[in-house]
Amino acid sequence: MLRVQHLSKYFADVPILHDVSFALAPGERVAISGPNGCGKSTLLKIVAGTLLPDGGTARLGSGVRVGYYSQEQETLDPSATPLEMVRALRPIGETEARTLLHGYLFSGDLVFDAHRPPELW
Repeated sequence: MLRVQHLSKYFADVPILHDVSFALAPGERVAISGPNGCGKSTLLKIVAGTLLPDGGTARLGSGVRVGYYSQEQETLDPSATPLEMVRALRPIGETEARTLLHGYLFSGDLVFDAHRPPELW
């Protein structure tokens, strides 16, 4: 599903990722944790294809589609509801989309609310 081999990334000659290698098989889950600035978001951006590595490779299995929301949220439409955003990314029915959103604490009518501040979710 995902194979990362000898991945490296530098910013201004500072190594952020150095010789990172791992593989994920279908159905496996992984958590990425670490202090600020250790390269978590950089790794995910490389896997998503929005940032090029300076060395190594990140290869997705055939048929794998990446869904990625930046932590800066600059790609989100502030006028769209959570339900609309999920269904725009993947052609699924409302019930399946609501079930998915419920896993991220969007329950009940919150899936229809585009204007509620995140701290009130």
